[in-house]
Amino acid sequence: MNWYVLILFVLLPALGTVLGIRNWLLFRYGIRVTGRIVGHERLEPMSGSETVHLPIVDFSANGRIMRVTMSGEAPHAGSGANDLGATVKLIHPHGRPKRVRYDERMLYWLVPAMCFAPALTLALGIGCALAWHRWFE
Repeated sequence: MNWYVLILFVLLPALGTVLGIRNWLLFRYGIRVTGRIVGHERLEPMSGSETVHLPIVDFSANGRIMRVTMSGEAPHAGSGANDLGATVKLIHPHGRPKRVRYDERMLYWLVPAMCFAPALTLALGIGCALAWHRWFE
């Protein structure tokens, strides 16, 4: 039981903090570029899932054309953003163009927020219990 408490209320919020700071630094100081989807890399499923096609993106960084296979997240699901020739907004850490990601802030805040969910639920529960005690007893 003590390990669950440690993981849910200490380690997960700490992980959320680290991921949140990393994302904030990327969006604050990252280099924004525009890329174009030039192809797709086929990713075979491990067992019974659908085949995934990861977009291959070309963009200019430091005067050179870079070609990178993006990870599975899509910038706009269903809007044709992963079609060949589509233009996408990208961001990468300064000096590290191979670590390019989609410039979509909302994609990267879900995981840090979910890491805080158990601790926030506990804090809300304690706050409600204290308010109930103060007002009704």
